[in-house]
Amino acid sequence: MNESPSSLMYIAAWILIIVVALGSASNGITAQSRALEVVNHEVKKDHRLYIDFGSVEEETYTGAEVLQTIKNMKAIDADVQVGSSFFTKDYDVETIDVSMIDLQKSYKVKFIRNAAGSVTTIKFT
Repeated sequence: MNESPSSLMYIAAWILIIVVALGSASNGITAQSRALEVVNHEVKKDHRLYIDFGSVEEETYTGAEVLQTIKNMKAIDADVQVGSSFFTKDYDVETIDVSMIDLQKSYKVKFIRNAAGSVTTIKFT
């Protein structure tokens, strides 16, 4: 232990720099994680709300879009009804029989919402 005080101060300064760098990196990662959560939350929102109180045309979906909606039921967090067939978001999408859906047909869509305004069921007719 024949180290001089200046070399001890040099080592202490480096340790302090490393601690500050690790703290800054941790804060940056936390901020980035929060930003990604906000982006994911905004992406999952239903942005198809109409502001106009006038007559609004009915939305139509192709059969392929209906199949895509069924595939994404869990991400959408809503049940899907196609005609008289009802699919809940708890179903395993790989085992659902969707053979009754005509890919060439156009389906009218209706969104059923709960009291909070979130979509609970998507009806295709």
